[in-house]
Amino acid sequence: MRVCVFVEGASEKQFFDAVVAPLVLDKNPRIFTIWSMNVDGVGKHESQKYIKLSRFIRTQICSDNSAIYSTMFDYYAFPKDMPGFTYTANPDPYIMVDERETGFRNALLAEEKLASFSDRIEFHPNLMLHEYETLMYCDLDKLMHLRDTNPAGIKRLKKEVEGCSNIELINDDPHKAPSKRIGKVIPSYDFQKTTNALNVMKSIGIETILDKCQHFRKWFDWLCEL
Repeated sequence: MRVCVFVEGASEKQFFDAVVAPLVLDKNPRIFTIWSMNVDGVGKHESQKYIKLSRFIRTQICSDNSAIYSTMFDYYAFPKDMPGFTYTANPDPYIMVDERETGFRNALLAEEKLASFSDRIEFHPNLMLHEYETLMYCDLDKLMHLRDTNPAGIKRLKKEVEGCSNIELINDDPHKAPSKRIGKVIPSYDFQKTTNALNVMKSIGIETILDKCQHFRKWFDWLCEL
């Protein structure tokens, strides 16, 4: 049985292929297929609308309903036009992300083209708290490897989040999300995001990421135990 993971873009795809998959496959040698929402024609901006996102995933599931499916999408930018979605503030982001993942699964499986065989579909969505770039906060010093980075910029990033006890809880505001903070102190980051992000993640190492990001680790452990 195949295990297929939908990712949000090229950066996430490279990260999964180069950093996550080797460890997962070592523990559980299944065949992984990664579908990038950017690479496969949906486009990052288009994927912000649930109807387009669900259509893309539904098409893949209909072509092979025997596979196990999951996702690696940002929590903070997840489409708010998902059927049944209601925003309820909760002081515990881990409860909120679990509810959003459950809602995503229920909404997709309730769609007309999937409902008739929904009991046979293995769809287990994962949303990143609060986005993929959060993982870089596991070790901000590794950003020093990037062009245009300077000690003052790294110090500023550390200062901004020094009161945050858990990096997965860093602000989900579109203007204060991890990627936005990084882009402000490293001007070249967005221009070479795919390469920059991968180099930083490799430098940090998967073990450090798993140690500091409990929601991500929960998903990683699930993949290993399939």
